[in-house]
Amino acid sequence: MNAEPSSIAQPTLQPTPEVDLKVVLHLDPNLAHRAELQPLFDKRMTELAAMGAWGAFAGSHFRPSTSRVTLVTSKHAPDRFTYQFSLVHTAPLFTEVIESLVQHLRVKQPGILDLQVLQTQTRDNKSTPPPYLEPYPFDVEFRASSSDLRVKVDFDGKCRPEDLADFEYAWKAWQAICAAGGFPTPASEQSHETSPLTVVQHPRLERASMSACYSHVDLPDTAFHGLFNQFSALHDRLAAIDCVVIR
Repeated sequence: MNAEPSSIAQPTLQPTPEVDLKVVLHLDPNLAHRAELQPLFDKRMTELAAMGAWGAFAGSHFRPSTSRVTLVTSKHAPDRFTYQFSLVHTAPLFTEVIESLVQHLRVKQPGILDLQVLQTQTRDNKSTPPPYLEPYPFDVEFRASSSDLRVKVDFDGKCRPEDLADFEYAWKAWQAICAAGGFPTPASEQSHETSPLTVVQHPRLERASMSACYSHVDLPDTAFHGLFNQFSALHDRLAAIDCVVIR
């Protein structure tokens, strides 16, 4: 069997209020490192769900606080990994990121034959809201002048670490998906040896703020839109944000 596919199926997801989505990764059944690939893909799919649970994939179609991604099931067979997701108010960006992750991994992991993204059930299609184009519900200051960045979230009051534990994991998931090639640029698509993001400091809560630091950042605006959508959902659901500063 040819271990190098000629192409990967294009995403089929359309913006819709609620949909069940099946992601199927077809593998060479003789793949020698399958045991290593399974936990890696399980981790990536879990990270995508964590991001999506905080509105990262709402795009400009939906209000981030109403957008959710849930990983319902994961199944493993010798020739395929299958993941079932439930999506609410999710834009096509979700499947585009999955495709980019697989394309990036294929360079280093031969034996990935094909990717299928199957929309298995759509509900409530008639209630699709109009595009959500409102500004973020907090101030944004962008002062960065290099590829080294500090992202700082200033809350409107103190927050307890235990209250933000789930969001902290979602922010770390965003970092991991970025580093794994989920949001490629033309430059990073040409070179798969260099990570588009290096984590210097993981998200850390300090009384009334939360921050993280990165170096060698080479990410498109889409990646930061996803992160800011997560901040917007956090603001609406749990902890009011006064300002987000990138410098």
